[in-house]
Amino acid sequence: MTKVTVDTNIIPADDIIEICKKKGYECACISVSNREIEGTSFEKDMKVIPAIHEYALLDEARFGQSRFHGKESSMVLQDILYTISNGSFPEDRRNLSDGHRRMLRDAIILQTHITDRRDIFITDDKRGFIKGGLRQRLESRFNTRILTREEFIKDNS
Repeated sequence: MTKVTVDTNIIPADDIIEICKKKGYECACISVSNREIEGTSFEKDMKVIPAIHEYALLDEARFGQSRFHGKESSMVLQDILYTISNGSFPEDRRNLSDGHRRMLRDAIILQTHITDRRDIFITDDKRGFIKGGLRQRLESRFNTRILTREEFIKDNS
C-alpha cells in the first residue's frame, strides 16, 4: 500500500484525501502539524486526517503525542537539518529563532515520514523542500518522493 504524508501547508486536504481513498493509499499527517495549526481555522480540517506520532525531541514534542526513537531516526533528523539548511542549522537548539524553529518542525515532519518508510511526501513548501536541488538531494538520500499538491493531483488523476 502506498503511504502518503501531507505537510501542514497542504491543509485543508480534501482533494488529496479523496484521491487517496480512490487509489487505496493511506493518507496521514505527522503530529507536529496538529500543533502548528492549533487555534486556527484549519484545526477542524486536521481532524479528518489520521496523525502519526512524531519522534520525541526534548522541548519540542508533546508527551502522549510522540514516541521514542533510536539512533537511526536521530541521525535522519540531523541529516535532514544539515541538508535543508545547507549546513547552517545551529547545533545549540536552546535559543532558536522563529525561522529555525519552523525549519526544525519541517525536519521533524520529514524525519517521521522517512523513518516510518512512507512513500510520498506532499508539500507546497518549495523553499524548504524543493527549490535549488533540495528535492533531488532529499529524494535520493532518503529514497522517498516529494511532490507538490499540484504534482500529486496531476500524477494521480
